[in-house]
Amino acid sequence: MPDPKEPQPPKPAGEPTADDLLSEMDDASLHGDWQAERERFRQRLTFRLGDLPVVDHGITVGHPVSRDQRFGIRFDRGHAAWLDDLFQYRTYSGVLLGVPDDPERQFESAMDRVKILFSFYEATPCLLPPTLHKGRRRVRASENAVERLEDWSLLPFVTSIALLTTIEPEGPDTLSSVAVIWYQDKFGMPDEAVLAQMRAIDWRRHAQPWDW
Repeated sequence: MPDPKEPQPPKPAGEPTADDLLSEMDDASLHGDWQAERERFRQRLTFRLGDLPVVDHGITVGHPVSRDQRFGIRFDRGHAAWLDDLFQYRTYSGVLLGVPDDPERQFESAMDRVKILFSFYEATPCLLPPTLHKGRRRVRASENAVERLEDWSLLPFVTSIALLTTIEPEGPDTLSSVAVIWYQDKFGMPDEAVLAQMRAIDWRRHAQPWDW
């Protein structure tokens, strides 16, 4: 059975991540070295748990995780969903020379990244139509060549991939998720134009249902 909390982004090469070390701790616990591995992990931290600032909520009602202030959105058809995961990156990260001229390659790349981030997601991601940036620039083929004008067209500079989850619209006991891709010019939460597009998503067309 697929698990909506399973996705793991690709790990960069180099120093082990916290997840790597915790995984090593789990493996070590099977061989009696759990305490040693836990101390090894702690030595890599720049702080101690006992030194962290604390917000004391006193006696609370309900489960403490329910305090989570989720980003939510209500769709035009009436149901609501919350944001489970958000991944963002520079659309043209790695471009050093020239001007990219094929937005569809970026769309394909984002779709492929959905498969990496959310390996359990088998439905078709929802790609929201972006607003293109267009202009002209002065270029020369060589130092002595005649200057000419060249058209350019670019996507917004930040690619966003999110997983939205809802217990509607099929019923109160039905959980489903939709992977959404959109473009905006700054890192952060979606702007009003994107939110308007999100509210119009055809949920049933893109949803990944979860069976319990």
